[in-house]
Amino acid sequence: LVGAPVGGVLADAIGRRATMLLSFVAGATTVGALGLASSPPALALLTFLAAATSHLYVPAWNAAIADVVPAPDRARAWSLSYWTTNVGWVVGIALGGFLAARSYTALFLADAVTTLLFAAIVLRRVPETRPAGTEAHSPLEGLGLVLRDRTYLGFLLLHLVALTVFVQFGYALPLDMRAHGLGEEQFALVVALNGVVVVVLQPVQASLGMTGEPSRRLAASALLFGLGYGANALAGVVPPLAAYLAGMLLWSAGEVVGFPYAALLVAEIAPEALRGRYLGAFSMTWALAFTLAPLAGGGLLAGGGPVALWVSCLGAGAVVAAVHLAAAPARRKRLDAARAGRPP
Repeated sequence: LVGAPVGGVLADAIGRRATMLLSFVAGATTVGALGLASSPPALALLTFLAAATSHLYVPAWNAAIADVVPAPDRARAWSLSYWTTNVGWVVGIALGGFLAARSYTALFLADAVTTLLFAAIVLRRVPETRPAGTEAHSPLEGLGLVLRDRTYLGFLLLHLVALTVFVQFGYALPLDMRAHGLGEEQFALVVALNGVVVVVLQPVQASLGMTGEPSRRLAASALLFGLGYGANALAGVVPPLAAYLAGMLLWSAGEVVGFPYAALLVAEIAPEALRGRYLGAFSMTWALAFTLAPLAGGGLLAGGGPVALWVSCLGAGAVVAAVHLAAAPARRKRLDAARAGRPP
């Protein structure tokens, strides 16, 4: 909640490269210290600082992609970027488990070292990409302009609801799996295969490219999230693991279909001078989703049971999909105006 909007402001105020370097060095320092801390107050403070500093770079990273990649190729660029993230996810799960079984301190120090390697790559190989004019607005004035953009706020609300459904894999899903007699190994299998599915499908998606306005893809993504988690309601009617794996295939496909195009829409409708701040607000929806998902999922699971939760996820996905399609004409008009004013 703190790191993403601050990172967006810094990306416009001091530059994409400087923000990334600040994030990597500060993040590596706090994560390394976290691995050496032992008292609860120190753990709490360093956890907050590690999370905040480690997320400063995300808006700057996305803004840099939008700065250097021509508009027709941005969807492919974000698809490839998301693909590398999921390759890291798959490798990181295996490597993290290997290190944690031997030394948790080594795990945190390895995280710090790899982050500093990322900083070294940016320092040596990545130039500053910030367009001229991003300093035209003060931090508060710039954020105020973002918050007055109704088209954008409507998109953020829809994206937040879709993400709140999507991240149930980390909250309600393991609880429901345990209720059906499945344990840690089966949950790890579902999560690991999610990464594999994205790694396999994302290059295919990237090769297709995209032109025009992405609301149809965002609608398909939200519907796939709803269908994927809705399939969990069949656990017990069919073998539970089969239901969870089938659902995982659907919500994983929703990731591939939607996430790169959500970032594309933000970059396309954002004024160039406010691109970092728009992308900072976009990144903050992830933090909000991780905050709301356990509250909403846990409340439904406790109050209505798993079927009520998964049917609610299906309904939420369908509603978000329908509103995305209804919003398409207004977004298309906004994108046409933005593209018409952009220099060749």
